[in-house]
Amino acid sequence: LSVRSLHRGLEAEGVRWSELVDGVRSEFAQRYLARPSLNIGEVSYLVGFSDTSAFFKAFKRWTGKKPSEYRESLAG
Repeated sequence: LSVRSLHRGLEAEGVRWSELVDGVRSEFAQRYLARPSLNIGEVSYLVGFSDTSAFFKAFKRWTGKKPSEYRESLAG
């Protein structure tokens, strides 16, 4: 499957590649943040961000919370 074919198939389903990637990153970030053994910088790297501040902005957009706030909400 070529990249162009993938993009056309997604487009036919009404899904943009960037939205799909964002959704996967968001889901995995939330899963990783539930693991206290991983620090937020590690979670940022694991979901594909080279810049932690960009991860913070994206996570806030996805969830309405900072990563640390999200993690705290899981604990209590």
